[in-house]
Amino acid sequence: MLRNLVTGVMLVCTVILFGGCKGSNDNLEIKSGLVARVGDEVIKMRELEARKKSLPPAQRKKFEGEAGRAKLVDEMIKERVVYLAALENKLQNRENIRTELDYSRRLILIRAYYGKLAEEMVVSDKEIKEYYENNEFDYMTNSIIKAQHIFSRDSLKAVEWKERIDSSDDKYIFNKIAKAESEDSTTAKENGVLGSFNPSGYIKFVGKDKKFGNAVDWLSVGEISDVIAYDKGYSIVKILEKKQAKLKPIEDVRESIIKSIKSSKIKEVVVEDIERLEKKYHAVNYLRENLIKNTKSAEELWELAQDETSPEKKIIYYRAIAHGYPDHKFAPQALFMTAFTYSEELGDFSFARRALEELFKKYPDSEIIESAKWLEENMGKKTFKLDSADDIKKEMNKD
Repeated sequence: MLRNLVTGVMLVCTVILFGGCKGSNDNLEIKSGLVARVGDEVIKMRELEARKKSLPPAQRKKFEGEAGRAKLVDEMIKERVVYLAALENKLQNRENIRTELDYSRRLILIRAYYGKLAEEMVVSDKEIKEYYENNEFDYMTNSIIKAQHIFSRDSLKAVEWKERIDSSDDKYIFNKIAKAESEDSTTAKENGVLGSFNPSGYIKFVGKDKKFGNAVDWLSVGEISDVIAYDKGYSIVKILEKKQAKLKPIEDVRESIIKSIKSSKIKEVVVEDIERLEKKYHAVNYLRENLIKNTKSAEELWELAQDETSPEKKIIYYRAIAHGYPDHKFAPQALFMTAFTYSEELGDFSFARRALEELFKKYPDSEIIESAKWLEENMGKKTFKLDSADDIKKEMNKD
């Protein structure tokens, strides 16, 4: 019996030592932050999480949970073994591959540098408050509405229903028509009740429809709409309950505002920084200098600007006129067109205003000043885009 007991204990120990060690080691590897090994290389948990975070939201969903993460590790292993095979075949030494690698490295570092500029950008409390007050609509909560409707694909039938409702003294007339005559079978049984919804979101039966949502959002509790025409057909809507949209507290949206301000300012910061860096590193575009040098007149520069499709290059030619030919009749027009191009083609109002300030200072008596003042006053306020400087004169004549 003692011998059987000893044999049993030894068998258990053998199973633990040889059968259980692999699982224990695997757990130990995972606990230590390792999720995979490819030869001498390892893939760590933080690398897995970073990779998952870098994926677009829709793709990231595929790798949720333990099974999803294991699947992502499979993908990373495939990449790693192919990468090692490429190194083994010395593909990195091919000239075209070296060029691509150098270019990719530069792009990564450029993005990192722009990120550094954005991180270092300071946004004041005053800027945050002003942006919040000027863009309140963007920071409103959604209104929540409970409503009922009567639906038809026939506009005349919907108009006839509306007339019956308006002329009836029966306070239940809306419910009766909705239940007996509405062509929306999904809600008719419940007197046309659509449930609660956000007007800009998905609505039962209606779907996501901007025309319907906008029309309903203006109604008050108890109010009955006119006939609403939208993609599916025609509805008459009655508002049962409504939770009004409210402005979110500034502290709740502070980070979002900072991000928006930085996004709008980064272009100006980058342009200024690039100008500084070009001077620091003595950057010279010989082709551009040669082109401007060989273009002997302001008229030729003006023609080049008119034929150019790139807004940035147009500005280079206009600046060459303004600074190289300050006494020429095209000089004030060139400054105006610099501002116009920044404003209407690039949407960069800050640099547009700088060009206008230079124009006002250098050429206060120019014929173009009136148009320049109109552009300055209306910059960023227009609900339409100007395609040419002539459009400004047309708008001025309207005023």
